[in-house]
Amino acid sequence: MTWIALTGIFLLYTATVTPLMISLFWRDDDCVISPTLWADTVLDVFFLLDIVVNFNTGVITRGEYYDSRAYVTKNYLTGFFLFDVLTSVPVSFVEHYVAQLCAESSGADAPLAAGEMRFVRVIKPLRWFKIARILKLAKGRDVVTSFMDHFAISPNQSKTLQVLVSLWLVLHLMACLWIFFKFVLAGSQEEIHAFLESQP
Repeated sequence: MTWIALTGIFLLYTATVTPLMISLFWRDDDCVISPTLWADTVLDVFFLLDIVVNFNTGVITRGEYYDSRAYVTKNYLTGFFLFDVLTSVPVSFVEHYVAQLCAESSGADAPLAAGEMRFVRVIKPLRWFKIARILKLAKGRDVVTSFMDHFAISPNQSKTLQVLVSLWLVLHLMACLWIFFKFVLAGSQEEIHAFLESQP
């Protein structure tokens, strides 16, 4: 239950923070470090460990519990394994390496080599892989169901909570997309600052 609770918290963090980081920091210089880099590193490690945990956790199929390693492995490989691998790309590891390259370059007052510069420029598009983690919310329904069953919360309350969380996430993603397309891609820095200063 602790692992399920952590998964739920990290999925909500990902769905909340990742769209904001991409939409608000897209125009920053390639060497600017994301303010959530260390938190993202913890999440990357957690989701990689989650793959290992899934290979070592029994499953319930048609009301029967199976903990045979062969059955669990086959069940996971034919189920969520590929999905988990694709949505667990450790982008933060690359960001740490880019930060190190930028620090070494600025410390020696020497520009980055052409190959290193190309590598640094890759980091922004690579950050879109973090968005893929939001797709893990599809698995989140199982997390919520397990949590509700454990604490004997009624199905009606569970459905109400799922609807509220889904509505909030959709509104949040739409707001981040609006900021990204309206100000980041189509607007100027002056328009962005004017908009932010106009908010209470």
